[in-house]
Amino acid sequence: MYLICPYDTQVDTCHDKCTNDCNYDNGCIYSDSNCGVVPCYNVTYSQCGNDNYDYCSQSDNHQCDDTYCYFHFSENQVNNEIYPWSTYAYLPFLLLLGPFAEIFSYRIAIIVGIIGRIITRFLLLYGTSLVDMQLMQVTYAMGTAAEDVFSAYIYYLLPSSYYYEATGYVKASALICTCVSGVLGDLLVTQDHTSIKVLLIISAAFVCAGGLVGFLVIKQKSSSNSTYLQENYDTEKANDISPFLIIKELPTQSKLSIFMLQLQCLYKALESYKLIIFTIYWVIGNCVYTTLYGYEVSIYLDLTGSNDWNGSVLAIMLLAGSFGATLPTLVGVNKWDNNSVSYVLVFMALSSSISLLLMVKIWETVPTLLLFTIFFFTWQFINVLYYAHLATHLKNAQIIIQNNLNINDNEDAPTTPEPPYSVAIVSVVATSVVLQVISQSIIFSFLQSSIRSASYVYTFLFIAATILYILGLYAC
Repeated sequence: MYLICPYDTQVDTCHDKCTNDCNYDNGCIYSDSNCGVVPCYNVTYSQCGNDNYDYCSQSDNHQCDDTYCYFHFSENQVNNEIYPWSTYAYLPFLLLLGPFAEIFSYRIAIIVGIIGRIITRFLLLYGTSLVDMQLMQVTYAMGTAAEDVFSAYIYYLLPSSYYYEATGYVKASALICTCVSGVLGDLLVTQDHTSIKVLLIISAAFVCAGGLVGFLVIKQKSSSNSTYLQENYDTEKANDISPFLIIKELPTQSKLSIFMLQLQCLYKALESYKLIIFTIYWVIGNCVYTTLYGYEVSIYLDLTGSNDWNGSVLAIMLLAGSFGATLPTLVGVNKWDNNSVSYVLVFMALSSSISLLLMVKIWETVPTLLLFTIFFFTWQFINVLYYAHLATHLKNAQIIIQNNLNINDNEDAPTTPEPPYSVAIVSVVATSVVLQVISQSIIFSFLQSSIRSASYVYTFLFIAATILYILGLYAC
């Protein structure tokens, strides 16, 4: 974890120890009425870099030197003062970009996220202070919120028959890209001894290149209201100016009327009891997955005592997740009946729960990482099914509303606006984020829990959600 400086972490560790616990055996020494860090030049070459002196490293001239740190933050600072900021900022960006995409432009909302990711890379390159790193997490959250808008954008572009397939491929492609970057980073570090700064430069270059491609490829479309507006408002004006300006020139009452019509699709979709219990399960499960994924580096560091090959290990997890994301398409889940899908979801939910429970119970490097990989696979399968399930229910709700209008009107009824995909997705994601913010604030910021203790809490939360989901299906 490049943000963590082992020496700063050791300083925190020693300061928290009482006089009796301050001794050479744990890398601390009592002097000047304080428990301080044993200097690396006082550590023997054979002990240099071991668990007690991981803030030191062996040099080529057989001396024990301080480990070089690109950033100077302790593990507690990173876990409790830096990482939580991405969670705190994620929620307001979701609530802002979701409705903005629906009312104005999906393209602009996505490009805002791309800009956020670019700023993130440059803050990592040139930022040094705690505030810089907190701002870096905020801009990262901006990009993450735009990813959720992009998830809604694909449903706006494609017919409902492709929802499962498109969702799986989009989720899998993102996971595979992260997988490749992890392997590439490990190879550059272990084989070429590339510095962190060079890695960050390479990362920034790829993000900028991806942003340029996104800017050129993503189509200039307004919200899902454009078709509705052209058919139900001033058609001549619609042909002369962009849909963005059409919406902008509409009076507030008209915009609210259109938005309320869209929300009718969401209300209609939520009449499904199974969708509601699936949503509750997904909100809690996503909170657990996102938190553990975010702290994966801390889990790996706690298990192994180093960051060596963490990128490749994470890449294996992400590769398993990408397979889980594409599996619904490979087995043709969209052609299954509802009962068969429910049985598979229950099996995957139970598999996720069992793998998490065994992971935190065993807490040894190989079995824990293997079980964590299984959790990535099962959750991504569930994740794809939920997104496609939600989008399909929204589309079906729109069709039902349109059919009711056609039956009730003597003349041809006007077309209803597209379902509010973006609003629906960011709403459930935002709910999950609220739960994540509350849980992280209590577990990490207030209780200062260790990463294993926190993993126990989130595991039991996931198991509780699984039990509620199964009981809910049984009640149906």
